[in-house]
Amino acid sequence: MNGKIACINFTPDKKEQKKQVASGNLIKDIGLEGDAYNKPLKRQISLISAELIREQAECPRTGTEPEFIVKPGSFKETLTTESLDLSKIKIGDILKIGDTVKIQITEKGMTCWEFCPLN
Repeated sequence: MNGKIACINFTPDKKEQKKQVASGNLIKDIGLEGDAYNKPLKRQISLISAELIREQAECPRTGTEPEFIVKPGSFKETLTTESLDLSKIKIGDILKIGDTVKIQITEKGMTCWEFCPLN
């Protein structure tokens, strides 16, 4: 199964929206260096597909107000993938990114946060 990283999303402060960055440093057992959402131990980074983001952007519940605009980083994901069917990935699978980085899937699925405007 092949795909690519469409975006790397980062914020140093959980009060700010994640923004796309050109590059980042993944640290073993930590996550994306400096990202407020890295969660050492079990969940260090998160993935979502660009295809799902596009689908959510077309949802009739979305609007034009800033809190409703769906784009890479809207779901606080670290990596936005493209052409990779994340539904076929299983817990325990190892994904290779580039020549040297490997990540292991430890959890699947997500729920919107309590006050998510998309609920």
